[in-house]
Amino acid sequence: MVPDELLRHLDEREQDVHAEADRLRAEIAELSARLEDIQQVVSRLRLTRQTLLEIAGQQGEQDQPGTVGAGEPLPPAYQEILAVFTRIDGDLRAKDLCRALNPLCQTAVRHRRMSHFDVKQGETGPPRQ
Repeated sequence: MVPDELLRHLDEREQDVHAEADRLRAEIAELSARLEDIQQVVSRLRLTRQTLLEIAGQQGEQDQPGTVGAGEPLPPAYQEILAVFTRIDGDLRAKDLCRALNPLCQTAVRHRRMSHFDVKQGETGPPRQ
């Protein structure tokens, strides 16, 4: 005959193991959802890269650089953005693009951060310059 204390210990251990298994299942479900989100981002990035390369390829085949379709010129801002993408290898964040297009942009971003900081600190009045 097995002592009652040993059976209680086994029951407690079994409950602990079941709880851990449930926790792991929930964690796996969360990680699976995150993985799916990341895979969608990768897919969109690949599509964006492919589209940009196609546009750049079309530009190389046409008489005039910076044109699309039936010789319609791209607006100058689009030409500048495409030039930044072709110049920079690797990851490119929005702030990096902004800085590449306009070096003075960094000052504007810094001022915006400071005004955001002022608001978060509860200060009133215009943002500091």
